[in-house]
Amino acid sequence: MRKKKLIEDEISTDTKETNTEENNQSNTSDESNSNTSNECQYVKTSGGYYTNYGAWSNWTTSKINSSNTRQVQTKINKVQSGNTTVQTGTTTETANPKKVTVTNNGVQSVIYVCGTEYDNAGKYMNPRKCIKTVPKYETRPVYTTTTYYRYRDRRYINNSSDYKWSSCDDQSLLNNGYTKTGKTR
Repeated sequence: MRKKKLIEDEISTDTKETNTEENNQSNTSDESNSNTSNECQYVKTSGGYYTNYGAWSNWTTSKINSSNTRQVQTKINKVQSGNTTVQTGTTTETANPKKVTVTNNGVQSVIYVCGTEYDNAGKYMNPRKCIKTVPKYETRPVYTTTTYYRYRDRRYINNSSDYKWSSCDDQSLLNNGYTKTGKTR
């Protein structure tokens, strides 16, 4: 009977030790799993930056000026608003003179006359062409231009800090100017 009790004691001791070993192993594996699944917080502080531009506004005829935070586009519409007549040069017209018979001191003679509307107006003894300079005109369209403006804005953010969570060995964040804050999760 005594031998039986000793064997039971040994068995229970062995069982206790085995259970304690299993518990230690599971705690260790939990700790190692939590170390590999931790994320670290990174921060990048800058002296300021511009945000991306927003959407374009509607077109307007009110003049808009650009700046560091405002981008402006313009477009010009050219519309025919009428016509104008302009002189583009001159042309020469010719005509035959009028043949006139005149009597002077009882003697009849023939003269040739170019009227006052001609450049060479006057009376001539020999026939010649009457010459008139006439302006040449051309009708041309008149255009008015209208300038349209539209804009989009962006903002400037002063002294900003950008926080990110990532694996504790994220080299891309470190290479891009981020540093670890010391916080983990």
